[in-house]
Amino acid sequence: MPNDFEITKAIINGDEREIDGISEIVHQKFDKDYFVVRTGVGFLEIFPKDVNKGAALKALTKVLKLNIDETIAMGDRDNDIPMLKIAGKGIAMGNALPDVKKSSEYVTTDNNHSGVGKTIEKFVL
Repeated sequence: MPNDFEITKAIINGDEREIDGISEIVHQKFDKDYFVVRTGVGFLEIFPKDVNKGAALKALTKVLKLNIDETIAMGDRDNDIPMLKIAGKGIAMGNALPDVKKSSEYVTTDNNHSGVGKTIEKFVL
């Protein structure tokens, strides 16, 4: 392995019960320096705190010369929270995890009931 090799992301995949147990340990060890998040059933991801969807949205709006306060972001998993908090309007899907809903200013219907379309109708059109 090269001397300048750096791990920028780790993904742990397993049975949901195993991930529940591992998640608590990983949070205790890495929460200070890393963003530890469940990204799907049986998935736990670990990456630097400054690498997240919120940072990506901020960088994208800067490149495109857009006002971040005029953006809408939608999400359902914990890895969406930084994006929902930085966007002009953070919207949780109806099927979102509880922490995602708490981090959003509005909750739409779930992904199986036109949540995205209803959000566009309500806030864009």
